[in-house]
Amino acid sequence: MDPHRSEPGKLTNLIQADAAISPGNSGGALANIKGEVIGINEAYLPPGQTGAENIGFAIPSYTTTSIADQIIQNGRATHPYLGVALTDLTPQIASRFGLPVDSGALVTYVQRGGPAASAGVRRGDVIVGMGSRKVSDSGTSSRRSSATD
Repeated sequence: MDPHRSEPGKLTNLIQADAAISPGNSGGALANIKGEVIGINEAYLPPGQTGAENIGFAIPSYTTTSIADQIIQNGRATHPYLGVALTDLTPQIASRFGLPVDSGALVTYVQRGGPAASAGVRRGDVIVGMGSRKVSDSGTSSRRSSATD
């Protein structure tokens, strides 16, 4: 499965850009105001799908650099993959369902036959820790890049 898709048809861990990307022209560099490459253009959503113009998405440069380094060193790239989609568990959601915790990563989708499913993870589970590390949300906000970084 594509590392930028958390479930079929969904793109994740991408930078949204308002630079025009013509259909068929993905793969070009996305640069910040300083001329630094911050991503590689990956997808374009036409106005008919979104109602907005010039919405493009790019793979962050830290991801492309990591993949390139892996290919150079090992001849291939590997991507951690659990086969889940997550959202933040909010106090409101926790209260509504009578959960004993009010923060964490709420599992909203589990891919059939994927690693998480094989480990017994189910839709509706709440992840509150991994090893000794506390999990307080789905982690998506901490992975975003900014055009000024």
